[in-house]
Amino acid sequence: MLTVEEREEIEAKLADYPNTQAVAIEAMLIVQRHQGWVSDEKLHDLSEILRLSLANLDGVATFYNLIRRRPVGRGRGGARREAVRDDLPRLRR
Repeated sequence: MLTVEEREEIEAKLADYPNTQAVAIEAMLIVQRHQGWVSDEKLHDLSEILRLSLANLDGVATFYNLIRRRPVGRGRGGARREAVRDDLPRLRR
């Protein structure tokens, strides 16, 4: 379920765009900014507010790489970079 704050921000954006299709990406970015990603539940809520099909919104979300459809962990690359740095002296031999 969308929070009151998310819903208010999305409704404010609706006034700035010519149609709901045009505000779809912005609405998903609002949800992502609050939650960190766009869950199926939130996408369903957006489809009701924007009066767009769930398939349409999911297609937009999966097409644009700036929309995250799954939670993303923090510092995912850190351990990997450290492992590469540790291997550098061995690789240079």
